Amino acid sequence: MFLTNSVLVRLCGAAQTSTSTSLTVDRRNRLAERRLNTTVLARCLRRRVAACRSIRLPVLLSRIGPTAQLSIARSIARPTAGGSGISLSMVLAMTNRILVIGATGHLGSRTAERATAAGWSAVGTYFSSPLEAACEQLDVRDPAAVREVIERVRPDVVIHTAADRDDWRVMADGGAHVAVATAAVGVRLVHVSSDAVFSGKEIEYDESALPDPVYRYGAAKAAAETAVRAVHPGAAVVRTSLILGDGRGRHEALTRDLISGRVRGALFTDMIRKPVHVDDLAGALLELATSDYRGILNVTGPDVINRYDLGVLIARREGLDPHRIPAGRIAGSGMSLPTNVRLRTDKAASLLSIRLRGVHEFMAATAGQAPAGHP
Repeated sequence: MFLTNSVLVRLCGAAQTSTSTSLTVDRRNRLAERRLNTTVLARCLRRRVAACRSIRLPVLLSRIGPTAQLSIARSIARPTAGGSGISLSMVLAMTNRILVIGATGHLGSRTAERATAAGWSAVGTYFSSPLEAACEQLDVRDPAAVREVIERVRPDVVIHTAADRDDWRVMADGGAHVAVATAAVGVRLVHVSSDAVFSGKEIEYDESALPDPVYRYGAAKAAAETAVRAVHPGAAVVRTSLILGDGRGRHEALTRDLISGRVRGALFTDMIRKPVHVDDLAGALLELATSDYRGILNVTGPDVINRYDLGVLIARREGLDPHRIPAGRIAGSGMSLPTNVRLRTDKAASLLSIRLRGVHEFMAATAGQAPAGHP
């Protein structure tokens, strides 16, 4: 969407009303454009930053050049207090376009929504069914399609969240295709990986830990990590864990299905993780989008919990009977799954401004509230 001259006039208030009634609209608009210098624009943005977001600030700033853009961003950014105000990263985000690959998924949709709310010009992709936040069809298994979308959208940043646990080509090949395409055009990439790349033998893993997956999904994630780091060394690779918090997480859905009897199975008491709230993770991804951090970063909540106890928290939050959750153990089940995997997040805590909440905290905050779309 491009700004019309009349919108520029309304936004910046730079036009001076002529005393002559014979002045044409075009002449007044040209006069306004000539007065769009950095001082006037910065003053305008400080007063009307919300309006700037709604009408595509990138087009407005593109008229004054990159040096002046950064100067204005710094001049209108101010320290935040109690969550209010405008940060420099928010101002810079308002000038950029972000592409969220996999924007119909749990994490991808929240990331696209938060990006738009923060002022990004956000574009999301979908595989089969579009959503409001996902209007670009993309099959990441097709390298030519990935290249075409990135070259046509021309994003400043790509966040890759697309996933299909049962399809190696989506998980491994898709991650490689996105890395190759973004590296070819010099676009920032934030790639989402998983603690599934580890077996659990070491229990605690920092960013230097090497993958040792024990099942197919973890192997696909590890393969994607390897490809991304090889072809796009400047990319940020985010290892995370169980994602939940709003009722749409896989573990939340599984808990409801087990309680209702829609599926058979159990939640394992010896499968231990550090869950993260989807909003916290999405916020971390957006912070990394505007940073120059490269390499692996662990992003999870601080609380350690097994999957059965996590199911109990979910049931209590939603007013369901936790006694109806079947419990089990990986040991003796015949399944090859990671057991006790705890990602160390010391680096994320020092690097990111967003606070990564523990599962007990955010579950307690929503206790008794059924998620949207569920009774």
